[in-house]
Amino acid sequence: MGLRILSKSSRGFTLIEVLVAVLILSVGLLGLAGLQARALQSTGGSQMRTFANQHVYDILDRMRSNWQNAGDYVVAIGDDLSTSTVTGLPLEDMQAWKDAISLMPGPGDGSIAVDLVSITAPPVIDVTITVQWLESGVTEQIQVESRL
Repeated sequence: MGLRILSKSSRGFTLIEVLVAVLILSVGLLGLAGLQARALQSTGGSQMRTFANQHVYDILDRMRSNWQNAGDYVVAIGDDLSTSTVTGLPLEDMQAWKDAISLMPGPGDGSIAVDLVSITAPPVIDVTITVQWLESGVTEQIQVESRL
């Protein structure tokens, strides 16, 4: 049993081969990093839509519990409720709702439009709620229509 002596060409990797392998690995890792960044961006957008939906259904629940005064729940985007002529629970509900929207990660605002379709018992009330926010420099919004 003798030792085998390897020729120079079969002793291992050359420096060029190692550099090419490192280059290929680097490109792959950069691609994965870009994919991860894109996924995080999409997650942020869906989080904002989730917050907006929660705020829409929050005010809808408040309006359903106080449906007798549903006509008072009218507010536009940008309205200052401190000068509102509405009083009592509708004002408190709208103020709490607008305050919660303004605390979203992308500054937001909301509006409520009420349409009394029928005043016979039980009344038919259609509501349109809009929540808008700033996301990556672009104004996004959701709008939900519901019947109380």
